[in-house]
Amino acid sequence: MPDGTDAIVILGAAVYPDGKPSPTLLRRVKWGIELLKRGEAQWLLASGGTGGHEPSEAQVIQRIAVERGIPHRQILLEERSESTWENARECAKIIREQGWRHVILVTDPYHLPRSLLAFRAFGVDATPCPICRGHSGTTLRTTLLHHLRELPAIPYYALRSLYQRVTGI
Repeated sequence: MPDGTDAIVILGAAVYPDGKPSPTLLRRVKWGIELLKRGEAQWLLASGGTGGHEPSEAQVIQRIAVERGIPHRQILLEERSESTWENARECAKIIREQGWRHVILVTDPYHLPRSLLAFRAFGVDATPCPICRGHSGTTLRTTLLHHLRELPAIPYYALRSLYQRVTGI
C-alpha cells in the first residue's frame, strides 16, 4: 500500500432484517479491519446508509470493527448513501473535511472497477484493495448475479464519471 494513506474506506453491503451483516458485508469488514490492524492507515471510514430496515450499513461495520478491537474514535461513519455513486460522493465530503489525501478502498473484486470510477469522479485518490479471501458464505447464484449486475453498471458509471468531471454536477 502507498505511504501516506489516511483511511480505509469500507463500502457497505446488505444488512439483514435482524441487523446481521450479509456474507458480503462481513467479508469487507474483516478485510478492512485486517488492513487497519496491519497499520495501513489510521482511520476507518464505514460507508453505507439504511436499506429497508435499521441499522445502517455503516453502523453494522462500526459495530463489527469495535467488537474486533478497533477503537470507536478511529471510525467515522457515512450513513447517507444508498448506492455506490452516493458512497463516493458522501465519502468524498468526509475525506475533504478531514484533510485526508489518500484512502484505501475495500470492496469485492467484482465491485471495484465501478467503485473506483465513482470515487475518482469526486476527486478521491484511492488505491483499490479488493478482498483477498474468496467468496465464503455467498452462494454461487448470488455471486453470479453480482458479477452480471456490473456488466451494464461499469459503462454507466464511466459515462457518469466523465460527466461529473466535466460539469462538476
